[in-house]
Amino acid sequence: MARQFIFLFGPRACGKSTKARVLGGLLPGWAVVDIDYEFRLEYEPRIAKDPSLAGADFYYRGCRELLLATIGREARAIVALNGGCLCSKQASEVAVMNVRDCRENGRLVLLLPTPFDFLNRRILFKREQARGYYILREHTFASYNRKINLWRQAADLVAYGSNPERVARRIVAKTMGGGKF
Repeated sequence: MARQFIFLFGPRACGKSTKARVLGGLLPGWAVVDIDYEFRLEYEPRIAKDPSLAGADFYYRGCRELLLATIGREARAIVALNGGCLCSKQASEVAVMNVRDCRENGRLVLLLPTPFDFLNRRILFKREQARGYYILREHTFASYNRKINLWRQAADLVAYGSNPERVARRIVAKTMGGGKF
């Protein structure tokens, strides 16, 4: 059987982890891997022992190691990538390698609340606030504006919506209907 992967990516708070779990329920036999969660399990104990490891470079390289391990270990998986995995000014060479490796192994699905960027910026900022992130509105908007074109270029599919079940069903219909799978 050919290896099959669906890589979910997008801005922070777009629902990658939630939609990955719902997709897993629709695709029996597929592993569900959340790179941010795996990072917390694998790397945060190391950071606690050695705080000098904390930082963007260690984070993005650690997430890359987890991505490669998942690709090597699983035959079929839905992978929720971290927010900057495919588009990061702090680790641009790692992001380019991640895009390449994801493309070679599956489908890249960009998750956005709506097709309208002006609404997405506001929705995502409100979600970040609800999670307790202390972040300036201008920073969220500028980050989204800086990355959105790169995200769209990297995507094989853009899935819009906030209802996880509805979005997951659309992803299954679009990704399992042809192409690489």
